[in-house]
Amino acid sequence: MKKQRYLFIILIGIFSLAGAALVIFNFFVPKASGLLIETSPASTVYINGEEVGRTHYTSLKSPGEITLRLIPDSFGMPLSPYEEKINLVSGVETVVRRYFGANETFTEGEVLSFEKLASKNTSGITVITDPENVQVAIDGVSKGISPYTTQDAEDGVKKIKLSAEVLKDREIEVNLINGYKLIAFIKLSKIEVQEKVEVEENT
Repeated sequence: MKKQRYLFIILIGIFSLAGAALVIFNFFVPKASGLLIETSPASTVYINGEEVGRTHYTSLKSPGEITLRLIPDSFGMPLSPYEEKINLVSGVETVVRRYFGANETFTEGEVLSFEKLASKNTSGITVITDPENVQVAIDGVSKGISPYTTQDAEDGVKKIKLSAEVLKDREIEVNLINGYKLIAFIKLSKIEVQEKVEVEENT
């Protein structure tokens, strides 16, 4: 009987230590960061100089700064690669979208990443555009021109619409999370104007 009691106590001690170790591990070891990359046309993905796959690309990475390079497929017309340093945050997904045009002027897309806030009870958003001085509206409410920032936003799904003369309107859907500020860097494309060529017929 005593041996069973001692064995029971030992088992409880082992489970308690294992539970404590798991709590400590989860506390000190950061959660992985999500990374989603979408492009058109399809592109080869390099992270920190290493080829890791092709788009559509999803992965879990260690938190921290990475150097992302995208080399789009070329079909007779060379397209400029995209390279940017991106900070991956523990426990959230960073989204990169890039729609390559004939050159940078006609390329559009966005990088959506996050920064931790001091308060866990509020969320924030910063909208940076290329080019700047673009009209920003969130859920149909005008917020002025870019760059725009606030740390007093409600969490949840929001629609960001950007518009300016000679630029294509761009609307994206984002999810604001309490305790984090969304950093939305959005590249807008110039409107392509097709020139009309008049053909004069000889009479």
